[in-house]
Amino acid sequence: MLIMRNYRIFLLSVLIIVILFSGIGCSGYSIEEQEQDEMYYYTGISHFEFEDYEHAIKYLSNVSSYSKYYDDAKQKIIEAENLKEKQKKEEQEQEIEKKYQTGIELIKEGKWEDASLKLVLLQGKGYKDSYVLYSYSCAEKKILEGDFRMMMHYLNNIPEDYQGDLVELILLRKQEIIENKDELQKELEIIKEEREAQAAIKAKEKLRAEAILERISFKWYQSSRSYVTAEGEVKNISGVPLRNVMAVITYRTKEGDFITYDRALIEYNPIMPDQKSPFKVITTYNPLMDTAYLEFQFLSGEKIPHYFE
Repeated sequence: MLIMRNYRIFLLSVLIIVILFSGIGCSGYSIEEQEQDEMYYYTGISHFEFEDYEHAIKYLSNVSSYSKYYDDAKQKIIEAENLKEKQKKEEQEQEIEKKYQTGIELIKEGKWEDASLKLVLLQGKGYKDSYVLYSYSCAEKKILEGDFRMMMHYLNNIPEDYQGDLVELILLRKQEIIENKDELQKELEIIKEEREAQAAIKAKEKLRAEAILERISFKWYQSSRSYVTAEGEVKNISGVPLRNVMAVITYRTKEGDFITYDRALIEYNPIMPDQKSPFKVITTYNPLMDTAYLEFQFLSGEKIPHYFE
C-alpha cells in the first residue's frame, strides 16, 4: 500500500510539473505573437511561390522557434537560398548572352567601337565566339584609325578554319583585306597622317583656349664662351594684369636627357592686358646643350599656360 501511495504521489508531481511548464510556455508565446508568426510564414511562402526568394528568406527568417511553422520555415529558407543562387546565375547567363547578341548586331551595323566594347569582357571569359568577333571588330576599327600594324594583329587572331557566328562575313572580309593589304597599307598611312594632323589642330586649339600668354618670339644661342642666352617676347592675352611672370628655360641633350634649367622675371612687371614684354634668361654654357624648352610660371611656381603659332 505504501508503495502504491508513493507511486501515485510521484505521478501527481510529474503531472503538476508538466502543467506548470506548459503554462510557462503558453504564457511566453502570446496569441499576438502566434498571429505575427503566421503572417511572416504565409507572406514568406507567397514570395516563395512568386520566385521572389530574397523577400521569402526575409519573412521566413522572422518566424520564431515557438511557432508550429518554424521547422517548415527553416526548410523553405534553405530551398529559397539555393533557388536564389540558381536564379542569380541564370540572370547572369542571360545578361552575358544579351551582350553577346548585341555585339553581333553591332558588327552587322558596322559599329566597330561599340561592338568591341560589348565583346571585350566576354572574350576574356572565353564565351562562345566572342574572341573572334572581338578581334574582327577591332581590326575594322583599326582600319578607320589608319593603324595597319594593329589591324593585321587583330586579323591574325581569326583562325582560317573558323566556323562560328558570322563566319561567312568575317572570313570573306579577312580574305579581301589580305589580298589587298599593300594598297590598304598605303591608304591607312594617309588616313593616319590626316588623323594626326587633325589631332594636332585640336590640341593647338585647346591650348589656345586655355592660354593666358602668347609667345611672340623665342631663340637661344651661345652668347659667350661660358654662357648661353635665351630671349624673346611674350604677350598678355588674359585680359587682366599679370604680376611676377617668369620665363623658365630647360636645356636637354640631343637624346632628350635633362642638363639644367634657369629662370628670370620678364622685363615688364606687371605685364598689362595686350601688352608685349621682352624676356632674357642667361645660363652657364654646357657643350651637350642641344634643345631649349620655354615655359612660363609665376614667382610662386605656378605654371602659366601659353600659346604660340
